Amino acid sequence: MAYRPGEDIAAILEQIKNPLVYYALSLLVTESLLYLSVTHINDDWLRFYLVFLMAFLFLVVIGIVAYVTIRVPEHLYELVADRIRPVVASQVEIETKEIRDETYFALIAIGRHYHLALNFDKAIEAYKRALKIMENKAAAYTGLAITYAQRGDLGEAITAANRAVQITEARDTEALLARARVHSARKELDPAMRDINAVRVLDPENKELFFAEGVYFMFGRKEYDQAELAFSRAIEKDENHFIAYYNRACCRQYLGKWEEALADLRQAVTLDSRNVNFAKQDPDMERLRNHPEYRKRVQAILGAAPS
Repeated sequence: MAYRPGEDIAAILEQIKNPLVYYALSLLVTESLLYLSVTHINDDWLRFYLVFLMAFLFLVVIGIVAYVTIRVPEHLYELVADRIRPVVASQVEIETKEIRDETYFALIAIGRHYHLALNFDKAIEAYKRALKIMENKAAAYTGLAITYAQRGDLGEAITAANRAVQITEARDTEALLARARVHSARKELDPAMRDINAVRVLDPENKELFFAEGVYFMFGRKEYDQAELAFSRAIEKDENHFIAYYNRACCRQYLGKWEEALADLRQAVTLDSRNVNFAKQDPDMERLRNHPEYRKRVQAILGAAPS
């Protein structure tokens, strides 16, 4: 139940004031009776004494009422304030944390959007703004690692990836897989496979595990047949994994599977049209783009994609 200081004060005042009102009324009735008696007393001194007593009692009642009405509420408010201050502070802290969390993850989402749109500078800016809000969460470092790697800044990428893994104490699969992809891009094959194997222990059915294996074989070892198989398993886990379709298309063109590569490119663009701009400039798609037999069909796919 919510804590309502106003109701507590009212209840406390009622406990004090109600008996006081009865006491004051009783005293006034008593004084009225005494006054009636005084008017029939012939002794001047006795009459003076009774009038003095009545005046004294009246002043006492007025003083008590004034004290309770003015002073007691002040102390009560202080008492209630002491009681609600920790409650309010705790509630403010909770709400502030919720706002920070919402802002942090909103910036992560913005970073991912810009990353997929190939606007790497904007993506990095969003991730860095997220770090200013909470620097001990791994998501922003993971995003930075992947974005830096795709932009070609492999030194910055591995620094961010190591930080993400450090924060999560090597228990977060997303951070480990991001670092595995960066290691693969840097041709650091043994560290890449260690991270992949660590994820295999933590979550053997992780759909991104197979994608990371594909990146390992495609960029690290240049074993395109193994990469094709890994990307196919990633697609089996998630049929909407447009990046897996795109990378499999790249592998299949290297393997001479032109029709299959063309089908994968079409599916990747259908799932996410942001692949269009990337496909137009990606060196790994160059063979399919420039193939005499498939050039026009590739242009048709990329030109017909929704903006």
